[in-house]
Amino acid sequence: MSRVFVTGCSSGIGRATAELLQRRGHAVVASARALDSIADLAVEATVALDVTSAKSVAAAAPYLSATEVLVNNAGVTLAAAPVESIPEHALEEILQTNVIGPLRMAKAVLPGMRARRRGKIINISSVSAHRGNPLLGAYTASKAALDALSEALRLEVAHLGITVCCVEPAGVRTRFGSNAFAPDPTDEAYAPVRRAMRLVFEGYNETRIPASTVAGQVAALVAQAEPELRNPVGPAAARLLGERRALSDAEYERTFSKLIGECLFQERAELAE
Repeated sequence: MSRVFVTGCSSGIGRATAELLQRRGHAVVASARALDSIADLAVEATVALDVTSAKSVAAAAPYLSATEVLVNNAGVTLAAAPVESIPEHALEEILQTNVIGPLRMAKAVLPGMRARRRGKIINISSVSAHRGNPLLGAYTASKAALDALSEALRLEVAHLGITVCCVEPAGVRTRFGSNAFAPDPTDEAYAPVRRAMRLVFEGYNETRIPASTVAGQVAALVAQAEPELRNPVGPAAARLLGERRALSDAEYERTFSKLIGECLFQERAELAE
């Protein structure tokens, strides 16, 4: 069994993962920014941790130095908005949490893993890392960056007995969206895009999987000797990734152009009535 450190355990995927891994016999340290939000977790230990703060991560050093498996789950999203309207401070914050935070955590556990010549870093990413959906530019950029860092790190540490991999769900039934930032509203120029993506998001709602399904995938990766780099979770994730890989960039653009065009036509028809 392994000593596991999980970030972002106040709810959703992080909480489900910490609980499942502890039940399976691992010694789990669960962390969250607010310690009282995880006080009820039946795990080895709970720690207050903000991945965006170097000081906070340093304070958790006694746990991190002994960590054999790191699950980088802490993350934020951004309210759906065009790239043009994303406040710079909001983009900086999402990158701090979704990219620099996991990097900071990895740097904290790697010395111990290198010394032991074994370890795993599991990053909770998303199918969005491979699909540039309109209105999700900031979130997509953060997950694409995390994916690229994960691949580079995996190649760098493989000879040291350390494995790095990503878990890539599509929609998950969590409170994740409620933690979103709220960027300034944009003008009506993007109204057809908003209408089109509202339809897309509604379709996603029907295929959302429970956080426990993602936790199960994480537990499977902890148990595997040589997990794959990218691990989609659920039928929707596999389908979305398969569709994107099967399309050229031009074909992918046309799928959205057609939908947005249809919404623009409908909008103009409604205004003419």
